[in-house]
Parts: sequence; structure tokens; C-alpha cells
Amino acid sequence: MRREPYNWAIVWIAAKAESVSRKEILRYRVEEFIEVVIHALDELSKNHGS
Repeated sequence: MRREPYNWAIVWIAAKAESVSRKEILRYRVEEFIEVVIHALDELSKNHGS
């Protein structure tokens, strides 16, 4: 069963939500999502390369 790579980022952000303001959550969410997407694409390119 494959998981979407961004699921854990959303969970991580939700876990941090208590100590962070709404704007911060939104900013973290976008930054994390971008990092996760880049990481996922990097992993895909590695897998296809081998």
C-alpha cells in the first residue's frame, strides 16, 4: 500500500499546530509541502535511474 508523500507533512504540521499561530501554520504547510514534493521527485528520479 503506497502512501502519498504529503500525508506525513500534514500530520507533522497538525501536531505542531498547538504552539504555532494560524499564519505560521499556513507558511509551514506550504514550505513543508514544497520540500516533500521536491524530495518525492528526487526519490522517483533515483528509482527510475537504477
